[in-house]
Amino acid sequence: MRTLTIALVACIALAIVAFASSGGSAVLRCPAGSALAFVAIRPDPQFLVGTIPSGFTSDAGYFSRRYNCRGLSALVRRIDLGIYDVRFPGLDPRAVIATATSDEGVTASALPLGDGIVRVALRGPLVGGDVMARRDVPFSVVVY
Repeated sequence: MRTLTIALVACIALAIVAFASSGGSAVLRCPAGSALAFVAIRPDPQFLVGTIPSGFTSDAGYFSRRYNCRGLSALVRRIDLGIYDVRFPGLDPRAVIATATSDEGVTASALPLGDGIVRVALRGPLVGGDVMARRDVPFSVVVY
């Protein structure tokens, strides 16, 4: 029993030292090979994608889901019609997948820009035509 108590005290002491050496914040690890972060932009009419502001926002109303293995909130901003930036603080996205979450035949592409930012471009057919125009539709992004 005494050995177990000493081992438990040693583990707690190591955890305190690790916590203190990290500046007093928990150190979160991002496992290699797993999704490091993701966002899903809310499709609700109250938070139409086109109403996302031009400055970065972390307003939860725009996200139906979000995760960052560093424990920091993702941010989003609208650059122009069908062009968005999603910022993942604390990460350097390299492999990224974007998906338009719409039944309108819209496609999504993603381009890492640096500083944790991913540029998302959304294109789809206009009503009654074959032109692949930029579109404002909900989307999701996954960072590996």
